[in-house]
Amino acid sequence: MHPTVDEWNVEESFFVLRSGSRRVTLTPGLRTSILDGRESAYKTVLVTSSSAHLSWFVADELRFGGGHWVVVDPRGRMYNGQTGVMLSGFQGLWDPLSCYDYRLESFESVSPDAAGAFFIDVFTREQATSATRAGRVAERIVPALGGGPMVRWDIHEPLAQPWSPDAMTEQMRLQMPATERFFARSAGGASINITMSRTRSGLLEQTRGLIPVGDYDRPLGLPRRAPLGAHPAVTAALTELAERSRVTVAMVSYCQVQERDGSLGQFAELRRPDSPVAVLLGAAAVKSLKLNVARLAERYDVTAIGPKKISSVLIRFSGLDPLWSQMADLTKELDEERLAAMLAHQLDTPWFRRELG
Repeated sequence: MHPTVDEWNVEESFFVLRSGSRRVTLTPGLRTSILDGRESAYKTVLVTSSSAHLSWFVADELRFGGGHWVVVDPRGRMYNGQTGVMLSGFQGLWDPLSCYDYRLESFESVSPDAAGAFFIDVFTREQATSATRAGRVAERIVPALGGGPMVRWDIHEPLAQPWSPDAMTEQMRLQMPATERFFARSAGGASINITMSRTRSGLLEQTRGLIPVGDYDRPLGLPRRAPLGAHPAVTAALTELAERSRVTVAMVSYCQVQERDGSLGQFAELRRPDSPVAVLLGAAAVKSLKLNVARLAERYDVTAIGPKKISSVLIRFSGLDPLWSQMADLTKELDEERLAAMLAHQLDTPWFRRELG
């Protein structure tokens, strides 16, 4: 029996972790249990109250580990924490026949007081040398998007280590060829995780997380009636990233978050759909995709960054069409097969193969 697991089900291959906290964070025990579940054949089920706040680090680690979130209301009824569907048992998480038509009340309408955040997912290539330091991308893009300087990091919550790329890199070296996630926060409340993995030609760093930008639908710094893709901070941040880092691909979207006691995360409630904002394709990706930048610029809000022969391409979703329609059209324009092949080659690392698996 695992010391931090509350319930095992051998026949259905899942185990249950229960938390009575109003604010559920990625404690050492919870993270160990989620990691153990990911590495085993068991599904991880986290159970909280229906009013609990789930730290984004917990939510993202559950997603990465294939875990599930169940909430229990004051009357003892169970619901899927992501969809609000009532469950007759834990099997309802993967068996629709074990669900009811009734949903949790908080899924009837969106919250009027939610916050908005930029979600970033950035892949950069680094040289495998003693001078390379993890966290440099976070140091550049988080302040540029309004999150302030990085202040803390750790391998679980609470994040107790003062921000130090040197110390974090040293810990990452011990986990190579592929690290687990390292967690960080900024002075402005951004929640970031960072991984590093060896590739055929060096290192791949992924920087992923949330930067709060004020009340939902009113992002700080966005001119009135301007589309999200035209946000000046997004353009400036991705331009600087293209000029100072070896970017494979960087994506920015806008999403709903909830804050509690200085921690970004979510409640079990109806959430507004995420909105794509911008995509940055590094020079290597542009070459792999054989992009005709001039032709692409005829249909999309495109900016070439850097020398013409080796430029990166910034694509902002600032047109009049719905944002996801613009994203879908762009994916077709880039040629989905070439895009998939490029990502498979550029991101072919032990860590990325593990996430896909």
